[in-house]
Amino acid sequence: MKRENNRNITLSRNRFPLLICYYGVMDAFTFITACLTTVALLYLPGFFFLRAWGLSRPWCVCASPALSAFLFGTFSFAWCAAGIPCNAFTIALPPVIIGAAICFALQHTGKERTLAMPVLSGKMLCLYAAVGILAGCFIFLRVLPDFSAFAQAWDNQHHINGIRAFADAQAFDSLKQTSFQSALDQLVNPTPDAGFYPSTWMAFCAVLVQLFNVSAGFAENAVDFVLCSIVFPLAMAAFFSTIFENDVRKVAIGSLACIAFQLFPWEMLVYGPLLPNLASFCCMPIAMALITSAIAKNRTPRDRIALVVMFVVTCVGIVFLQPNSIFTMAVLLAPLFVQRIGSSGGFDL
Repeated sequence: MKRENNRNITLSRNRFPLLICYYGVMDAFTFITACLTTVALLYLPGFFFLRAWGLSRPWCVCASPALSAFLFGTFSFAWCAAGIPCNAFTIALPPVIIGAAICFALQHTGKERTLAMPVLSGKMLCLYAAVGILAGCFIFLRVLPDFSAFAQAWDNQHHINGIRAFADAQAFDSLKQTSFQSALDQLVNPTPDAGFYPSTWMAFCAVLVQLFNVSAGFAENAVDFVLCSIVFPLAMAAFFSTIFENDVRKVAIGSLACIAFQLFPWEMLVYGPLLPNLASFCCMPIAMALITSAIAKNRTPRDRIALVVMFVVTCVGIVFLQPNSIFTMAVLLAPLFVQRIGSSGGFDL
């Protein structure tokens, strides 16, 4: 009996590395699937609306996350007010269907419009995305002990609790945001007076928790990886193409510049961590690109109005993520507006 027990222990020890390898591969597969789902949540809802509005496909890709945040926030408010559960199918699917239907109708009625925008190619977007993903893997994922790890400090306790509360209650309500969201939690809620908190970033994370049954930390890491490695670089590609119009070399070099500095986006993954701010700042460059393009010279009044409307909607989406970046954007754009006002010949960098 003793010899048989020793044999079983030896077999278990030999199989243990295989189990670690198996669960490691499964976690990696789940994380990759969660990241791809995040890409779909951030890009598909806004893409078709922007395409219908007249942007080219590369510009639609760059601008989609901010508009998707606007749609996520709007549908969340509506569904919570109507008592409809919030999940991937009720929040993300309706805008995709509506936007695709509008695009289809415009194409088949000959009323499709096109806005004149700075040149931005698909190859340039692939360059920015590739550099961003490599940087994200090396700087962010490489140092994680596992995909569920999270910063155990300050603001993150509210983020973790908020994500779990959203997922459990199926109510992504920023107007009454609380860590005690479900009916059961309300029975022991020590702070019954809930208030406004920009929670669209939490809503994206909560959808991943619902779909994949993962922890809130796991969902955080998937969403933040996509924001830092894809959303921010592509938004910067649009901004660089606007201020360095027709200079492909400078725009290409910008793929390295946007991920080369520790302060942003990488520092915000651990400072605070201010993750809703991170999401908001990652979307900010596309709003700057839209308004910079709107005040450029040789613009038709129709194009200016269309771009300003898009800029306003994008800003509302950014507010749903975190309003702080609106003030930062105002400071950064002030010199451009001053130069434009003082130049009778138009905006010319």
